[in-house]
Amino acid sequence: MGVEYTVIQDVCTRWWSTYAMGNRLLTLKDCILIPNLRGDIEKNLTDGQWKVLQDIVALLKPFMIAQRLLEGQYYVTISLVPYVLHKIRTGLNEAFDSPAISEALKAVLTKMLLKFVEAFGSGSDGAVASDHLTRGPRQRPRGIPKHTLIASLLDPRTKGGVGIPATDQLNVWEWIESEMVIVTQEVHVLEAAIEGTGVAENHDAQLGQGRQMRAHEQDLDDFFSDIAPVLHGARNCHVADAERQRNEEAAMELRLYKSEPLLSMKDSKGEWSDPLQWWAGNQHKFPSLARLASMYLAIPASSAPSERVFTSAGLTIAKDRARLLPSRADELLFLHDSLPALKRYNDGMRRMG
Repeated sequence: MGVEYTVIQDVCTRWWSTYAMGNRLLTLKDCILIPNLRGDIEKNLTDGQWKVLQDIVALLKPFMIAQRLLEGQYYVTISLVPYVLHKIRTGLNEAFDSPAISEALKAVLTKMLLKFVEAFGSGSDGAVASDHLTRGPRQRPRGIPKHTLIASLLDPRTKGGVGIPATDQLNVWEWIESEMVIVTQEVHVLEAAIEGTGVAENHDAQLGQGRQMRAHEQDLDDFFSDIAPVLHGARNCHVADAERQRNEEAAMELRLYKSEPLLSMKDSKGEWSDPLQWWAGNQHKFPSLARLASMYLAIPASSAPSERVFTSAGLTIAKDRARLLPSRADELLFLHDSLPALKRYNDGMRRMG
């Protein structure tokens, strides 16, 4: 039995639905032409309009692929954004420069390129890392956010920087090195707090101990204010040495990470590579970078995962469940996502074992 198709309507709140509508029309083109030849339908697209629709669907296909890729919730997405934007930008420019492009399609492409540059910047060398400081439509930051660029180079699959020009890569690597120094300093403060007061009960307690230590140091400064030049001179020398050592350690760790071979997008079995697993296996080799990777790579590239939670909540807390307790609704939503995740985990463990 064949597959039954119906037309799809473009809905502004559904991502890539414009592509789906046009692609479905092209799929049903022969079915639409038959009743048209019999005179059973009043209006139909002309041959020229069908050609324009075909070209537009071809242009929208990369956007559809990008949106479907970035709306995932079970894999790292944030680091793929610079490459995806680079791929789309390159495709639009190549299509615009094609000698076979029609005037109608060229007009559409002109608008698409203007909107693309308006939202994501020009993509020129030296501008990608600073575009986020400018404003685009509706006063939103233009270009690729800083944390997205950092995440791209913290992903062992995309650290080669495809989609980030050379000058901008240098800026992003400098950002990462600065972040490494900050993270290392925070870890030293926590370790000092733990050594001075015993193992803290939780992370918040550790941060609290670190703040108490800094307050105690300030009290000592005030107490010995009469001999401050001597005291501060010794302390500043110690602080400068410690800071210089942290900078050297960060630079060395970053050089080692850059020298690591790229992680392929798929492994030898054809499975998509997981950068989080790579970092789990290399966290002792790159401790500061691993901490940064755990923070940045956890950021979703789109709001689709959170929107799915709202959709699930709307289907669960329905009007025929008006007496559903908040705690029970919370449990149902938790199980809705946890059980499939547990199944994926068990399947993965079976494949590895």
